Formats: sequence, structure tokens, C-alpha cells
Amino acid sequence: MGAPLDDGTTDAPDSGSTTAADPELPDPELPEAPPPLPEEARAVFERYCVDCHGSDSPGNANIRFIDDLAALVEHGLVVASEPEASKVYQRMTDEASPMPPAGVANRPSAAEIELVRRWIAAGALPGGQACANDFVGFNDMIEAMSGDIFQRVDNADRIHIRYLTLTHLHNAGMCDRELDLYRGAIAKGVNSLSLRPTLAEPVAIDERRTIYRIDLRDYGWDENPNFVDSDLWDTVASINPFAVAFERGPADDLRALAGTSFAFQPADSFLQIAAGGALAGVDPGLNLYYKILQLPHPEAPENSVAALERLPFIGLTDRAAAIAAGEVFRVIIQDSGVSQNNRAFDRYAGLSFGSYYYRSFDFADESGTGNLFNNPTDFVADGGEMIFTLPNGLQGYAISDSADRLVAEAPTNIVKDLGQRDAVVRVGLSCMSCHATGIITKADEFHAYYQNTESNFQEAERDLIDLLFSDPDRAVARQGFDAQQFQGLLAQMGISDPTPEPMYGLSQQFEANLSLARVAAEVGIRPEDFTWEVGALDSVFNKLRAGTMTRDEFATVYRGSLCLLLPGEDVLPAGCTPA
Repeated sequence: MGAPLDDGTTDAPDSGSTTAADPELPDPELPEAPPPLPEEARAVFERYCVDCHGSDSPGNANIRFIDDLAALVEHGLVVASEPEASKVYQRMTDEASPMPPAGVANRPSAAEIELVRRWIAAGALPGGQACANDFVGFNDMIEAMSGDIFQRVDNADRIHIRYLTLTHLHNAGMCDRELDLYRGAIAKGVNSLSLRPTLAEPVAIDERRTIYRIDLRDYGWDENPNFVDSDLWDTVASINPFAVAFERGPADDLRALAGTSFAFQPADSFLQIAAGGALAGVDPGLNLYYKILQLPHPEAPENSVAALERLPFIGLTDRAAAIAAGEVFRVIIQDSGVSQNNRAFDRYAGLSFGSYYYRSFDFADESGTGNLFNNPTDFVADGGEMIFTLPNGLQGYAISDSADRLVAEAPTNIVKDLGQRDAVVRVGLSCMSCHATGIITKADEFHAYYQNTESNFQEAERDLIDLLFSDPDRAVARQGFDAQQFQGLLAQMGISDPTPEPMYGLSQQFEANLSLARVAAEVGIRPEDFTWEVGALDSVFNKLRAGTMTRDEFATVYRGSLCLLLPGEDVLPAGCTPA
């Protein structure tokens, strides 16, 4: 439910720990701070290393590509995800023989070296302009989709077909290794927004694997009662500033065959909006994540945790009965890595083998009933998170407030997501980021404390404590099994390594500041051509002459700029008239 806060916890009683030793369980490490962008790592090398190892340098040790992130990996100087095995990082941290050499005054700080370490640990992605990819314009992209739906899709199925594209990232010069992460994000993202009982992989229709066909029926998006006047896909398109209708030539054919003006959307902006991420002009009060999964939400007739629990794929109608039947365990921890204060969570067995429902309880402070070690059964929470298996086995998420109402954003005085620009925990995207590997295994800390303080509790409460905390080792093992099950489903979709988390990675590159080359890629023309057009566009684009512009700035002028640029040959943005 977000990244950890700075340490603001109060001291817990000396409760010990009952962590079970099981080498097959996922490592219950706390999530790190958000991984740095490739551009940040490149800036460190440019600042301190290019004089000796840049393209115009003497090439000490035959290295003249220190600021080429892709080349560092290709030549074995950086081992993706393994900082300690990476020669560059080894030399930066070698006290006996450091790089830059000890006599050089201009050297990276400890924070900058740590940034390089985290970049490597997060997969050492190269970012844009790393690969010399061929350019694919809107005309070729739309022609590929039009040909695909006509030649490979049966006539009766065409109105259910839509496309998600990564073409702009390919045009921006992203390498296959980075694009593979975002391909995984498409597969994970659409299936994490599905109520169907089986996983359905999107299909790449082009040799570059940048255009993916999806069938709305595979995810239940064709008959969602929360989207009546306009279906789910077109609703997102109507508020997505980067979804643009095209006309003429193959665009007219595609529109007629698919039955919509918006047969395709960029994958990053579509998933950013659908999964609850922040974007200028998109109202978080739309509650799209909740509506797509048909969960309770602030606009629903009944918006409560109890209503969530009664949904058919959760099926919890009587919490007390489940506890009495021994189907529930509770874990209490002082430092969760999410909340500033102590935290409790319960796990309920699901309706079918392998399904589960977790509910956490978070607190603004630890006074009174907020102290879980004194009040393990009768606490009063200020908010919480619910994690549950969707019908296809992946995880769904919800956030609740102190009144047990579902909300789209969690209060920042309780939890924060340091990966979000404003540190707000947003349901969907923030939760996916934190739970990249599934359930995060936590060992209960209350049980050992209770062994020494049992007499402090009333008899009735002791009976309930015995039911909830009877087997801490089994609780750890159960969490590990749930995590392994989730990771197995990711592997079925081709995501063999769940970290870095694909949806989070796609969101981070989407929200990053945009260079001229990246903006050109998104408006569908080559950088050298776009440079000549900047003066004719909105004045905000002038920032690109010497730097970058923000995603929110770009969102407000994107569609208008397409009408001025008129990219494409046969296709044009709808409503634009060529001069």
C-alpha cells in the first residue's frame, strides 16, 4: 500500500519474533525507495566519469561509453539487478582503488553512489535514446492494426477488438530489454483489471512487439454495469489526453471494423488512468479502478468494507464465524514498512483452494486503542488496505478510511507512497507497486510478547487471542505460499521476475519529464523534424529548446499540437484540416 515512511514509530514492548526458518519463502524485506530513472544514473556518469571514459576521452581501460547505459550492460560492466557483481559499482565503492581515482577532487557523493546502486538493482534499464530503432509513424501503426483486424479477426469478433501501443517508446529509442518490462506491464495490467476466471494474454501483432491486440470480452470490459452510456474502453479514451481519434485511409477502415473512433490507446496512459495513477485533467473522484473491478466505491449505493467482503469472489459474510472456525490468523507488527505506526492484518481463507482475503489495520498514532500490543483484538483503526484474489488468481486491492468506507486515496498522515509525485497512496497502482511479488511475508511479533504478559488480558480476550495467534509459524508459511502462487501466475504471463514491478515501471517512465526526442516520439515525427516545428506550437514547448517539459504540461497541449503538426501521410487526427 505504498513505500515506507521515515522512521516515526514508537517503541514497542520487548516482544521478540517468531520468524519461521524456511528457505523457500519470499524474503520479507522492506520495499526500497523508488528506483531512480535511467537519466539520473546517466547524469552521475556524465558528471564524474566521461573525462576519462566518455566518447571523446582517452578511453582509459578501453572504456569510451561510460554514459551509454545500454553499452555498460552489453559489455558486462553492469550486471542488471546485481550491483555487487557490477564492475562499475565495485570500483565506485572500492576504498583501496576507487573510481574516480583518489586524487580526483570531483567525485560522486555517497547519495549519488547509492543512486547508481539502486538503478542497477532495479534492472539497469537504459531509458530512451539508447537504441537506434527504426521510426514507425502513425500511418504505419494504424495500417498494421487495420490489416490485423481485417485479416486475423473474425467478422463477428471485430467490435470487441482494441489495441494498446508501445510504439512511441520504440520511437523514443528504448531498447528491447526495457520494452520487455513494459510488455509485461500490459499483460499484468489488463489481467489485474479483469473479473474473468482465466488469464488472457494480449497478442503482439507486429514484429517489433509494440502493438498489442486485446479482446474486451477476455476481461469483462464489454459488459460492465458501471459503464452504460459509454463502454469502459471509450470512457477511458474520453478522458485520456493521449488517446486520439484518426481519420482517412486505414484509420477509416479501422474505425469501421472496430466500431469505435478510439480503436487504440497508448498503453502507458491507458493503464495509468485505469489503474488509478495521477494525470492532469483526470479526476481521481471517477474511481475508475473500483468501477472496472465492480467494487464498492464512493458513488455506489453501498460503499463499505462489508459490501466488498460480500462480493462473490471474496464471499466473506460472517467474520466472527470464520474466526471461530479457525479460518483466520492475525499478525501484529511494529514496523510494517508501510505505516508509520504499528499494524495488524488478518488473513481469511477464500472460497476456493488458493484464494485469500487480507485486511490490514493502520493507525495515525499508537495511543489508546491504537496500541496493538495492549489491544490486539479491540483496537480502533484509522484506515486499512484489503488484498484479495481476483477470479483469475491475481490480486485486487482496496483502501478504507476510519469509517470503513472505500476510498481511492489513503491519508498521508497514515501511509505514504514515495514513488508517487505527491507521496499519495492510490488504490491500484500504489498497491501493485508495493506488492510486486504478491503478499509480503511478515512474522507476527505479538505472540511472543503475549507469552510473557498473558495475565494482563481478560479471559474472554485470551480465548480470542488463542484463536487468532495460535500458530505464528503457520501464518508465515501461509503468506509465503500465497506469494509463490501469485508469482506463478505472473510467470504464466511471461513475467519470470516480478521486480522491478512492470506497472510501476511503466508509470514512472510515463510521469518522468520529457525531452524533445521523447515528445517528438509521442507526436509521431522524428526529432530532427520536430525541432523545426517547435516555434509554431504552444509556447510551453519552448522549454524543450534547453531542457524538458512535464507530463502534465504535455497532456494539456498534446491533442492541439497534433492538429498543428498533422503527422502521418494518409491518416490525420480527426477534426483537423490540412492547410
